[in-house]
Amino acid sequence: MVATLVVAKRPGAASKVAELTSIQCPENLGTIYGSCLASAVLAPITASRRCRVVIYSRYSTDDQNPRSIDDQIARCREFIGGLGLGDIEIVECMDEGISGRRKHRPGIDQVRHIVAAKGCDLIVAVDQSRFFRRMAFSLEFFAVAIDSNVRVMTCNDAFDTNDSRWRVLGPVNAIVGELVIQQCSDRIRGSVDNRWR
Repeated sequence: MVATLVVAKRPGAASKVAELTSIQCPENLGTIYGSCLASAVLAPITASRRCRVVIYSRYSTDDQNPRSIDDQIARCREFIGGLGLGDIEIVECMDEGISGRRKHRPGIDQVRHIVAAKGCDLIVAVDQSRFFRRMAFSLEFFAVAIDSNVRVMTCNDAFDTNDSRWRVLGPVNAIVGELVIQQCSDRIRGSVDNRWR
């Protein structure tokens, strides 16, 4: 059984809320439905306790396709289904049209709040660059999750904080993400500069 909880409000987002409690998030982050303050993180998953999963998705600018969020969520759900977690509760957090170079964004701040409240066991994204496009922000985010006994996994680039290689893959993926953004920015700037010559 899967309970789906949509945290960030967006047009067309469906919310499946059944027999769940409601808690308020600070700083007008909205209402999170679910037992986010329930039992200890990574306690054994039993019939009396669901595995609590946060799916995080993001697209960068208004120029990108907003359907990307739906595609990312679908890919993460497929990935989670393959993990064999059994009875799970899923919370979806998203940032639409916001650069991953920004440390504070409504969706990622909601994820941080859920982690701080010991409200999840696992965070999943399509790839590491969805979290942040800056290495320092990424590594800080992963360190906080690990300190809170929350596992972080990605579908496409095989990132998993339960695998000791994350300490190498995390920084490498983050550096690649920063380089891709910088190269893209340089190409766009070059195209604009050439128009005015």
